[in-house]
Amino acid sequence: MSYPETELMLAHLENKRIEGATEYARRGRLLELVPDEDLSRDWLLAFREWAASELGGQKYDHRALEDIEAEMYLRGCDPPLDLAREEIKILHEASERRRDELKRDPMKHSEFERKLSEDLAAFAQSIDDTKKN
Repeated sequence: MSYPETELMLAHLENKRIEGATEYARRGRLLELVPDEDLSRDWLLAFREWAASELGGQKYDHRALEDIEAEMYLRGCDPPLDLAREEIKILHEASERRRDELKRDPMKHSEFERKLSEDLAAFAQSIDDTKKN
């Protein structure tokens, strides 16, 4: 991936984060009154549940974790990643397995690449449109 493509991808991910926080705020910031320490603890518990679900081959509902992360984002707080190193490793390995599975199925891989390209192109266009206005 070239430098401009990497920058576009990072901007796209940050934009998704902002959109998630905006949607969470629109729903009323249900975690607004939760103390920072409790929010960090809840994030760690939810993140560990996600990792455990990957080990168990189960689906994980990300909504609670996403809300916690959105509240942390709005406060300018970072999740306690240093306390989740093992879980990050588990999720990274699961991601690698999914990538390898995707690569073994040319049709699914092509579809994934097409959707990702379309999503990035639409995002890049929205940036261009904003600059023009």
